[in-house]
Amino acid sequence: MISIIDEDLVNVLNTIKKFEATTLDSLYKKLKVPRRKLEKIVKFLYKYNMVKIKQLEKSNIIVKTEYLDDFYEFLINLKSSVENKVKNKITKYKAPSITPEIVENIEEIMYSLSKSDMIILLKTYEYGMVTPVFIQKLSSLSRSAIAHSMTKLVRYGLIKVTGTKKIKVIELTPKGLFVAQQLVEISRAIG
Repeated sequence: MISIIDEDLVNVLNTIKKFEATTLDSLYKKLKVPRRKLEKIVKFLYKYNMVKIKQLEKSNIIVKTEYLDDFYEFLINLKSSVENKVKNKITKYKAPSITPEIVENIEEIMYSLSKSDMIILLKTYEYGMVTPVFIQKLSSLSRSAIAHSMTKLVRYGLIKVTGTKKIKVIELTPKGLFVAQQLVEISRAIG
């Protein structure tokens, strides 16, 4: 699970809460938090009056105040509340799926598809979203053949190409999904 609130802060608060008084060295040894981060956390707690710092000869003693318990409880409640809300959203989320759209002139499109067109459709169907470089690695197609096929398939409305000048991502449209499914059925029938 993704941690919404810094775990080191929670651990420092919990340790100070338990022992009521401690030192920076003791916190460092117990929690293994980087020393700079530990110092920042203690400064934060001091700034908001959650701890008092008493200076002794060799080290500083960190003593909790009554505000630390309240803040710790608030933080734990906030953390669990936010994490539960995030967890509920994540479990309810479903990735959008496309449903195939029947293509009226399927025979005409199938006869006009070249080998590279079919490879692009089938690889995109198999892997979801692909890049031209990925298709080139999976097949023996040249970059120019892939570019030509992509232009043709976009014109037919079978794929959608998004991205930047350098990186292109190929996705099937609902019509492209229908044609790719027909190609898969044909390849299974052929054997």
